[in-house]
Amino acid sequence: MVNTFGPFRNSAGHLELAGYNGFTEAQFERKCPIWPGQRFGRPNLDFFAASPEVMVAVESKFLEALSRPKVTFQESYKTRVQALAEPAWQDMYTSLTRHPKRFECLDAAQLVKHYLGLRYTFREYETIKVLMYLYWEPVNTDGIPLYERHRQEVSLFAQEVEGNEIQFMPLSYQALWRNWSDTIGWSGILDHINELRQRYEVRI
Repeated sequence: MVNTFGPFRNSAGHLELAGYNGFTEAQFERKCPIWPGQRFGRPNLDFFAASPEVMVAVESKFLEALSRPKVTFQESYKTRVQALAEPAWQDMYTSLTRHPKRFECLDAAQLVKHYLGLRYTFREYETIKVLMYLYWEPVNTDGIPLYERHRQEVSLFAQEVEGNEIQFMPLSYQALWRNWSDTIGWSGILDHINELRQRYEVRI
């Protein structure tokens, strides 16, 4: 993830993400508290980009889809979900607490926590808000049951939380790089993408 977004940390204006550009801020490890004054246990976004019109929060996954996620919510989350979450996200939280093994590859609980962090931290910002789930796949994904399952779960999760203030957008790294090849005018982008592909487009 750092290798992919590294060139944009100090050049946010070159970045195109989730169909938006014109970013004025880009940073790694953006903390978004869920409770007032929260110092510990805050959701930590892998990458965050913002402009006066839009903010895009990125949760990045590499090999995590190969292991079953742990669904953990402290009891205090219940009242916070009721206070912050829109109905679709409340339903997702309820579903995960009742059926913690519902998702075998997707860390849905973590995505709910990121959503709550964004809802609280940026509650006064009247901008477009996007939570992007960015994930790596091998080039031979088709036919590998775990990766096919992951894709199905990502699609299901997206369907169940669509149409809310914070837009959930799943995207593979390969799709992101293709988009950049077509949309970013920065002179060094093609060399950057080629280096990423040489390193990360592999078969397993």
